[in-house]
Amino acid sequence: MIPGLFSAVSASLICSVLGKPFVVWSQDSMTRGASQTGLGAQGLVTLVLSSLESFVFNTADRVIVISETFAERLGSPGVGRIAVVRNWTFLPEADRPVRATRRALQWPDSQWVALHAGNMGLKQGLSSVVEAARTSDASTRYVLLGAGSQLSRLRQSASGVQNLEFLPSVDNQDYVNILGAADALILCEKPDVKDMSLPSKLTAYARAGRPIVAFVDPDGATARELRSACCGVVVDNRGRPETLDAAIQALRGDRELCQRLVENGRRYAEAEYGRRANMAKLQSLVLAAPVASEQ
Repeated sequence: MIPGLFSAVSASLICSVLGKPFVVWSQDSMTRGASQTGLGAQGLVTLVLSSLESFVFNTADRVIVISETFAERLGSPGVGRIAVVRNWTFLPEADRPVRATRRALQWPDSQWVALHAGNMGLKQGLSSVVEAARTSDASTRYVLLGAGSQLSRLRQSASGVQNLEFLPSVDNQDYVNILGAADALILCEKPDVKDMSLPSKLTAYARAGRPIVAFVDPDGATARELRSACCGVVVDNRGRPETLDAAIQALRGDRELCQRLVENGRRYAEAEYGRRANMAKLQSLVLAAPVASEQ
């Protein structure tokens, strides 16, 4: 399973010696991620990582990836060695009424809450959310829930923004309850993050029963997934942060659209992010993997 590139190289060599099938289950591309987030885009380290990653993918008897976009970058999805199995959610169902959660968080009913929940790293590009909140008004509350390498920087840049709130990481049950208590869920990616992976929060977002506003590359894997699910609004992250706030305000004024996105998200989550179905698919792909010498 990668990331875990050096372990995958070792596994490839061991399987070759033992004559056993070698299956790679890839959640992400390390070299793609480094280049798309601006880390290690050039130099010897990137060259070495790229070579190792190519070796792993080329020697695998089967490659399992989490999105069609990633599969297309490696070859033809559904053909030969490459297959798509989406990640599933491990999260419980909400166990607390929405009003009770909002009261505990001191979110007034009169305020529309737009929530980003999860990691706050370079890939997320959450400075756009800070600036969107800065251009908005007091009728909308922006919330950033979680932790990450950029948290301190985000807090500093948010100084003076009255309608932006930071919440610490919570356990899985509270996480689900808080998702359901928001009015809209924000999915944000740094520009140029296109096809390295799908955000893990997407599975939880789709199940949460709230519309999604995605500030992402319109040609990337995340936008493609949302269009397939018809459960969110895609906003071009190459534009100014005000466009994110404008999309949130437009969604706030269209209850019919919100309800349609919510229903679509729940259906898609049940069909594509179900644990049992995807576990069975994953198991069958692993057990049916042929040894290279037998192909």
